[in-house]
Amino acid sequence: MWLTGINRECGFTLLELLVVIALIGLLTSVGAQTVFHSRTNLDQQVERVEQNLHKASMQARESGLPVIIDCARLVKGPTGLSEGDTFETSCHSGNYTKDSLTFYPDGSSSGEIVEIQIGDDHIRLFVDWLSGEIARDQ
Repeated sequence: MWLTGINRECGFTLLELLVVIALIGLLTSVGAQTVFHSRTNLDQQVERVEQNLHKASMQARESGLPVIIDCARLVKGPTGLSEGDTFETSCHSGNYTKDSLTFYPDGSSSGEIVEIQIGDDHIRLFVDWLSGEIARDQ
């Protein structure tokens, strides 16, 4: 090639590779923060829902009367979500969507599945009908 005077180089320089690797690292860190932030918000909201369910169960036991909770309003007060995040709660029993969840004075409940969703992420809480205990679906 040197004899003809044509110098053709193939491949990438070290500087070009470093720039591409730096850009990939930057984009990955931004994406990871977004995913982590969304999951943290979801965990916080699930904890709030669990607390409200435990309070309702205790209230039913102490008062001796059934306590009915509206599933759409399981989180009371400000949610602390970022702008643009959508937060939804729903209750299911089998294939049916329910409007409410009931705790009875004997510790039992109506035995619903409570689903908490923020954006595309969701967690399910199983409320046992016999004991009223709450378990997370991981």
